[in-house]
Formats: sequence, structure tokens, C-alpha cells
Amino acid sequence: MDKDKKVMGIIKGAGYGCRDIGYPILFFEVFVSECVGSSQILRGKQADDFISAYQVYDVHDLNGKPVWVNDDGYMMSDLEPCVIGGK
Repeated sequence: MDKDKKVMGIIKGAGYGCRDIGYPILFFEVFVSECVGSSQILRGKQADDFISAYQVYDVHDLNGKPVWVNDDGYMMSDLEPCVIGGK
């Protein structure tokens, strides 16, 4: 692809914890089709803002939520919450 394109993806496998890197992160995968997905990691204020945008009680509630991503055909980047009927 010549340019990034903004596409809607679905969040799957959301969790929050230190994993194997020693500091807390928000982690999940974003799928833009049945077979195309990308692992994502957010930390600090970026993770806090992302969770707050969806106003979920638990990070597991992010599963199934839509999210905007730029997809250049090789990598997904620049996540933006997609809050439908948001507050």
C-alpha cells in the first residue's frame, strides 16, 4: 500500500498487568478482519486515556469494542478509540 488508511478494528484479548517486562501495561490485539490482527501495548497515560475513553468497569470489557487504526499493509498504528454512542 502506498498510504496508511484508517480502518476500524475490533479489540480482543484485553488485559492489564506487568507480563514479562516488569511494569504495568495494557495489552490487546486488534483485528481488522478474520485473519488480520496486530498485538498492541499501551502504558502510562496513553493506557489510562484509552481505558477512560471507553469508560469500562474492567479492562476485559474492552473485548469486542471497536477501535480506529492506521493500517499500512504491514503494521497497524495510531490507535484511536471508537466510541459509538459515547458519553
